[in-house]
Amino acid sequence: HRRVRPSWKNVLESFKHNDIALSKSLNDYMFDKKTVDEIVESDILTSDELINKNGNYGIAYGFYQSLLAAGKIPLECFSILMSVCPWSVDDFDLMRISQEEMNYLIELKILKFSDEKYDLIKNRFFGLIPKYVGLNFNRFIAESKNLYVPYEILKSLLDSKELNDEQKKTLLSTEFNAWQDLRRLGTNCDWLGKKVVELGYTGKIIEPLDLIVRNLDNALDMKKFISLQEEHLKNDEIADFINSEGLDPYRSCLSKNGKNVKVPNTPEDLAFVKVLKRKGLIAGFDVEKDSIVVTQLSPNQ
Repeated sequence: HRRVRPSWKNVLESFKHNDIALSKSLNDYMFDKKTVDEIVESDILTSDELINKNGNYGIAYGFYQSLLAAGKIPLECFSILMSVCPWSVDDFDLMRISQEEMNYLIELKILKFSDEKYDLIKNRFFGLIPKYVGLNFNRFIAESKNLYVPYEILKSLLDSKELNDEQKKTLLSTEFNAWQDLRRLGTNCDWLGKKVVELGYTGKIIEPLDLIVRNLDNALDMKKFISLQEEHLKNDEIADFINSEGLDPYRSCLSKNGKNVKVPNTPEDLAFVKVLKRKGLIAGFDVEKDSIVVTQLSPNQ
């Protein structure tokens, strides 16, 4: 391949003589960074060829399509060649691109967001979905009704460091196929409740709250979740959670005997007691050094 001089002219001539395909020698030629640096010193097409789509226009376009399908070019060479590409990468078929190359196109925002590219990445490069969505988040939300976003993708987005907390909160209030998956499959929602708690999210969640609460595996997360989602829970729902999910000693607090019940004095318990008071499920409370004294409702309340 060293017989081919490092210039676009000779690269395109070699490509043309190989029936518009990358020969092994030309493909190897693209593996040498020094050679690639020399090639891109000149323009691949003249202004007239670009505007009027004549001359080497079709050959150059075919070269880049073959380059994106090769999937083996070293990234440093690939990035140099893509930096001088006269077309948008969105114009090409990317079905055979490598994961490393796709990651490069996403990171540098060379690849724009579209339904088609989302499906390609979802099906072929699942691990890159959080990065692609995170860098194109507003478009992703705007197009959400046209996208298939299953449970697995929603979970990967909520767990990913590629999205910030505000973006994750937006996901919780956006309608996706994932919510239907959760209801239909009865998938364990413990992770979702913990994510709400972790984010301190108080907004409305698409998923039915009772399904989330009943999947939380410890009382502390239940109390935190109910406190955060107070606005969206009815009184009888909270009472039902307390009575059926083992939130002792709060079961006793809901009895209508007008008696006092002591619960631990922790920040989480105090926040939870305040929710019960605002919801009218208890008569009142007093905070002592080591405990919170809850006054039950009287029989006639």
